[in-house]
Amino acid sequence: MGKIQFKYHPNIYEDDVLVHKSGICQCCGKQISEYIEHIYSAEDDDCICLQCVSDGTAAQKFDAEFVSWAEPVSDPEK
Repeated sequence: MGKIQFKYHPNIYEDDVLVHKSGICQCCGKQISEYIEHIYSAEDDDCICLQCVSDGTAAQKFDAEFVSWAEPVSDPEK
């Protein structure tokens, strides 16, 4: 399986937001080697795999967001 691409975060694999070590995804329970450890939710989640972020499973399961605050985008193409 290739790397998951994120439209609005194309350099996630080089960014500090991604942890590059082993863990168990708190959303799907799979053993993973890289994950996101900060999401905005009422739960205390610190290990979410990129697949669960990408397909929306983590957002739905934990009623989570991945951006704490953002300006509205006026360009519908974005």
